[in-house]
Amino acid sequence: EKEGVAEEEVDSEEGVWVRGRKHVTRGGKGASEGRLRKSERERLTMAEMEVPKNFKRTKRRTAVSAPSDKKETTLEKGWVAKVFPKTPEEAERIDKVMDKNILFKYLDDDQRKTILNAMFEVNKKPEQVIIRQNDEGDNFYVIDNGVAEIYVNQKNAEPLLVLTCKDGDSFGELALMYDAPRAATVIAKTDMKLWAMDRATYKHILMDTTLRKRKKYEGFLDKVPILQSLDAYERLKVADLLEEKVYEDGEDIVVEGEQGEEFYIVEAGSVQCLQTYEEGKPQGCVANLKPGDYFGERALLLDSKRACTVRAVGKVKVLV
Repeated sequence: EKEGVAEEEVDSEEGVWVRGRKHVTRGGKGASEGRLRKSERERLTMAEMEVPKNFKRTKRRTAVSAPSDKKETTLEKGWVAKVFPKTPEEAERIDKVMDKNILFKYLDDDQRKTILNAMFEVNKKPEQVIIRQNDEGDNFYVIDNGVAEIYVNQKNAEPLLVLTCKDGDSFGELALMYDAPRAATVIAKTDMKLWAMDRATYKHILMDTTLRKRKKYEGFLDKVPILQSLDAYERLKVADLLEEKVYEDGEDIVVEGEQGEEFYIVEAGSVQCLQTYEEGKPQGCVANLKPGDYFGERALLLDSKRACTVRAVGKVKVLV
């Protein structure tokens, strides 16, 4: 549910109000990508780089976040994974769905097989509630196909739409990780087919992997300027998506003039940002970046080509 703490309560018998209808549930500063003048060749700080003029800012939606006073739930002793029989076609479909979700990316073959066997099918019609805010968390969900909308309750107002999920997306993990009530309501917008995993399976297979990765990057991401506007849970979701890449001295990470498809954060080491001022002449250095600095965002925001080359100085580790 991309979950979090909500101060408002939901009437469990009357249901949830969304778009004026009642749903009743049962069962109770970019670093390097701007075109810079020669006078700007000296070292630039992250604060000196401006946001692109044609980048339209929008009001950021209220997000749900993890309970700050909850500790991770403990694992159960003597646990044995459940097995739900599946046809070869269903197993292949689940495997493809898992490939789309970052949470499953670093599992070994045995872990993937355990999860595949433990998942069971859930089908929902439009407007049906999948999970409801303040309920106890029982399952973790991955969308096979369809669209779901996530709402958080507000005082004296209808629930706020905070996120829309589609094929391959997942939700429901926080209630399982922290033994906390559901922090958002998830409603099917279209016909949906989901694969669900019970609490125990999630804890034993996915929770440990997810928590180790989040803890590894949590403190580091707190210091990245471009992520300062995100709340704690949003930064954790960024951590879920990150991949580490290592570059050797002199190796180009991005190349001027190429199409940009990735955003980078320097985790260890340093890089030089090089730009061409005159055709046929060597590139000039416009910035030197250190751990916590980032680059590559302008080409993504503007859907443009890379404005400079970023080259490793010594061995460099970046998060992509």
